[in-house]
Amino acid sequence: MVERGDKLALDAGAELLAFRGEAETGTTPVFSNVVLEKVGRNSESLQCRCDGPWPYPTDWGSEQIYRFPANRIVAAFFGTPNLLDAQVEGCARIDHQRVWRDVVGQGWRGPCEAAHEMRLGQSVTVMVRPEDARIASASSGAGEQELTWSGRIKQTTFRGATRSIVVQTDNGQLNVDASALQHFAIGDDVSVVVPQRAAWALPREEAIR
Repeated sequence: MVERGDKLALDAGAELLAFRGEAETGTTPVFSNVVLEKVGRNSESLQCRCDGPWPYPTDWGSEQIYRFPANRIVAAFFGTPNLLDAQVEGCARIDHQRVWRDVVGQGWRGPCEAAHEMRLGQSVTVMVRPEDARIASASSGAGEQELTWSGRIKQTTFRGATRSIVVQTDNGQLNVDASALQHFAIGDDVSVVVPQRAAWALPREEAIR
C-alpha cells in the first residue's frame, strides 16, 4: 500500500510526465535536471520495504538518480526500463555506495549491483535500461561480469538514430535500444547481454500497486 506521505512523490511524477512533451528522442526521454532531482528527493517516502536508509548522497544529480533509483516506482518514472523478478544468491560490498549481488531469475542468473546488502533468497527487481542492453548472436554466453538472456526477436521499430527491439525470452519481453544500423528479422534467435554495472537491483515492492 502507498503511504499517505507518498503524494509528494506521485505529484512529482505527474510533473515529470508533463515535462516529457517534445523532450523524447526514440524511446528514451530527456528530462530537466530540476525535475529529475525533485522526483529523486521526493521519492524517499516511496521506499516501501526498502532494505536500508535513503541511498542517495546529497551531491547526486539527475544521472545518478536515473541510473540508481531507490525503488521500482522511481525507476518507472524515467523511460521504459526492463523490470525483472529475481532472488538473491550472493551478496558482497563493492564500495561504500554499491553492493554486488548474484541473482537468479526464470531461465537466467548472473551479477548485478545495488545500494544495500540483502539476505540470501530475498526477492528483488532487477532494472535494466533498454539503451544498456545489447543484442548478440544466439550462441553468445555471458562474460564474467555480464547477464545474458536467450530469446527471439518479436518486434523491431526504426526510430531514426536507434532501433527499438522487443525480444521474447522465458522471463518475458525485454526492450532493447540498438543502433539503427543493426538489422534483425522477426523470429531471429538472439542473446541479450547486459553488463553488471547496468543491472540495478531494487527491493521487491509487492504491496505497491
